[in-house]
Amino acid sequence: MDVKTLLHHLRKELESIGHEHESREILENLFKRDISYLYAHDDLPVDQNILKRLEEVIEARKLGQPLAYIFNKRSFYGRDFFVNSSVLIPRLETEFSIQELLKLPGNSFLELGIGSGCVSITMKLERPSLSVDGVDISDQAIQVAELNAKKHLAQVHFFKSNLFEKVAPSYDLIYSNPPYIKAKDMDDLEDEVKKYEPHLALNGGEDGLDFYKKIIKDTPDYLNKTGYLVLEIGYNQKEEIFALLDAIHFTGKCIQDYGGHDRVIIATRRK
Repeated sequence: MDVKTLLHHLRKELESIGHEHESREILENLFKRDISYLYAHDDLPVDQNILKRLEEVIEARKLGQPLAYIFNKRSFYGRDFFVNSSVLIPRLETEFSIQELLKLPGNSFLELGIGSGCVSITMKLERPSLSVDGVDISDQAIQVAELNAKKHLAQVHFFKSNLFEKVAPSYDLIYSNPPYIKAKDMDDLEDEVKKYEPHLALNGGEDGLDFYKKIIKDTPDYLNKTGYLVLEIGYNQKEEIFALLDAIHFTGKCIQDYGGHDRVIIATRRK
């Protein structure tokens, strides 16, 4: 089989499950080549090991396993990060959080719930002078994040903590993208998310606000006087989170993402 025949076979298989748009990503991962090279050399014979791996990938996709977990890789802010089922797959929407964070002044940064570490590592790489700490309650997530920090040569400090439990004050920037799915809505998630991504990083409790309540309540003890609390939120949570911020005498603004959805809240102490 040559590349051209393989591509036709792959597209046919992906069309049957509604994922024909993934053919480029799969091919580039299998061949470790840019797609333009493969198109230009579509008469090349395909190694049997690649054919075997292709069938494994197709079967895994038919079962709903996300590509990011199949290849243990997801691109985020122009860099590849290792991911597995211990961490959420980085979302494009979270790149929007990075863009907003980089606009804010500050010398120290804390992330609550690092997952793969993509946000903390990206902040350090984009702003090398920034002191970056990150915490997570999951040992497995911390292992993944540390692997990514080593891969990208990012001088960050990750450690285990249940939110602020083992954190020492104080920081100029505190960021979190906590679990915010309502418990009753967990069963309604897409199968790819529900079956494969860690529920610990998704379930935000009965009203979806469990983690926001804890984070916001304790933030004044860990944020510098002129610092910023930055939260990624669900599309319909703005007003409830503003009410939580008001209770600790913080004021904030909500920024919509490119899709027009409420996405990032930036809050500071009320003057």
